[in-house]
Amino acid sequence: MSIWGINFFESENAIYAFITALLALLTILGLLFKGFQWVYRLVKPTPPTINELERKAVVESHSTLNETVKKQNQEIEALSQRIKELTSQQERAELSTENKAELHRLLGEKEVLIAQRDRELAEQADRLAEKEQEAEAYKVAAEEKGALVERQGAELWGQRERIALLEAQIAQFIKETAARPTENPYTEDARALVKEQKLDQAIQTYDQAIAQEQVAYDQAEANTQARKQALAEAYFEKAKVHFMKFEWTQAEAAYQAALELEPNNSLFLNQLGELYWQLQRNQDAIGLFNQALEIDRQTLGEESEMVARGLNNLGNSWNDLGVHQKAIDYYKQALKICRKVLGEEHPDVATALNNLGEALRQLGEPQKALDYYQQALKIDRQVLGEEHPSVARYLNNLGLAWNALGDPQQAIDYFKQALKIFRQVYGEEHPSVATTLNNLGLAWRDLGDPQQAVDYYEQALKINRQVYGEEHPSVARNLNNLGEAWNDLGDHSKAREYLEKAYQIRLKAYGPDHPHTQAALNNLNQTPTESG
Repeated sequence: MSIWGINFFESENAIYAFITALLALLTILGLLFKGFQWVYRLVKPTPPTINELERKAVVESHSTLNETVKKQNQEIEALSQRIKELTSQQERAELSTENKAELHRLLGEKEVLIAQRDRELAEQADRLAEKEQEAEAYKVAAEEKGALVERQGAELWGQRERIALLEAQIAQFIKETAARPTENPYTEDARALVKEQKLDQAIQTYDQAIAQEQVAYDQAEANTQARKQALAEAYFEKAKVHFMKFEWTQAEAAYQAALELEPNNSLFLNQLGELYWQLQRNQDAIGLFNQALEIDRQTLGEESEMVARGLNNLGNSWNDLGVHQKAIDYYKQALKICRKVLGEEHPDVATALNNLGEALRQLGEPQKALDYYQQALKIDRQVLGEEHPSVARYLNNLGLAWNALGDPQQAIDYFKQALKIFRQVYGEEHPSVATTLNNLGLAWRDLGDPQQAVDYYEQALKINRQVYGEEHPSVARNLNNLGEAWNDLGDHSKAREYLEKAYQIRLKAYGPDHPHTQAALNNLNQTPTESG
């Protein structure tokens, strides 16, 4: 019988050679095992993080160790079998005395080696088990954190996915993009994701579309106009999705990138202008609206929906700047075009009527404003139904008009109707909800209940800070109103704190001469420096 090429039954020398080879093999195995330990210590994983991949690596390392131990056990089993054969020969008195002593020594070393191996493997297994438990704990923590974030996102954003405003924006988006076919598969996929209201995924897909279009544009001979338009369109559509999500900074950057490629695109100019108007950067908005209006008049003529839109946008910005008569002139022009082009019962006609009412109310003519608001409300109830955001907006404005006419209880009734619709449509965290809460505060203060007013103002302030940040005019309005209410309650120190913040925001947003800034400064100056 021959094992590993050596015949151990020819003579005692053969047995001695076998034992020598066995010792050498065990020594090599010991060195290999020590080498394995050293390499393991060198490359052993760092303390786990919440990354699932690291946990997987720890588990795989444990699996690798099990395979190594399995192989070592197989080799030791083979050696044990051979030692058993030699022991059998010894029992038959076929081994010399010297070889017997060597065999006994070998057996002892084997037992020591096995014990050492088992002890070290047990320690390593404990360490791996500990790391695996740590990784599992991190994984659980990560899952809990992810679940919390998901719940919070569902409370804020999940509701927003079903709001009518978003649906209207998406419907408009689909209508616009349908008229502009694309050959970019990423753009097609992104549009489909927008239609499904998967806006985060759509933004990521638009990034892929932009990257592909940028390469095509860079490689095109003389940077062809078609390639430029495709790249600009990808930026523009991405910006619109950011706008839907109230991600103002990202939307602005994408709109500007589109306009750098196509500076005379009236649609791009209007959209960026509407973003600036939303952020109360009205002077910037007016410049863009004027550019867009001039282009549309030249290309579409005086009587088109786009021209009416541009006139309406200019009216919005001038109205926010306090130049109400100029705003009224623009609104009247927009209303005339809308009625001629779209007919009497169209949502755009209702919008123009409502805007006229807003400018008149702010100009100090709430009775005239009531008539325009009621016309707008009648149209949208017939066309859009009872629970549409536009209906809620007109109800809210009717409340403002009634409050200005000295009937705050009537105003509260309208505000509550509007608030109910806004909450159903938008959820709790939306600017329209904040606006209506603020208006309820105004009415309750006029009814002589400043504490009730404070409660509504604080709710509105919380929402506007979340949506717009700390330095938006809507935040300033809530702060100013809180200051006035605390003055009514006799806490002038707290009132001054709110009024000072409101003044600083309006000063930065409007400049020192704007009526809103002057009103905030006047409120601050009239507030005593000590509570009393």
